[in-house]
This record gives sequence, C-alpha cells and structure tokens, in this order.
Amino acid sequence: MKKFYIATLVLLLLCIHTNLLGQTQEDKEIIFYTFNAQWEKADSLLDAKIQAQPDNPKYYYMKCPFYFYTRYFNDGTLNGDSLLHLMVGYAEKTGS
Repeated sequence: MKKFYIATLVLLLLCIHTNLLGQTQEDKEIIFYTFNAQWEKADSLLDAKIQAQPDNPKYYYMKCPFYFYTRYFNDGTLNGDSLLHLMVGYAEKTGS
C-alpha cells in the first residue's frame, strides 16, 4: 500500500513538472487576471482564445467563472438572468 502512495505521488509530481495537465502560460494569465479583478484583460484573452480555437471547450469552461466573479465583484453590471443565460450557453459549448 505504501508503494502505491509513493508511485501516485511520483506520478503526480511528474505530471505537474512536465505540464501534462495542458495549462499554458496564457491560461495562467487568464486565471490570474480573473481572480485579481482585472476583468478587461481576462475577457480579451478569453475572447481571443475562443476565436482562435472555437472547438476547444477549455476556454468556454474558463468563461463561466469569469462571468461569476464579474457579476458579484463588479457592482452587478450583469443581472442574474443574463448571467445565467451566458453561463448555460458556455456550459453547453463545453459539453459538446
């Protein structure tokens, strides 16, 4: 059992080190801008990535937390219905 945990830990560290999880520098920038209230930069990067790779569900998925945080921490520029509509639309694109 101990060998299993050690092997799992080594595999996890290897994945993190070699970036097998697929996170690019642009993804890190989008996440940084989204969670540090720089929503204009995050939105422009997300839109550029969606236009460049319209079949990649990752960027549609990343758009959902972007809308959530802009809604609740940006003086409510989106109302609840439009936020829900946008999030459902991007979630549907992620699943297809």
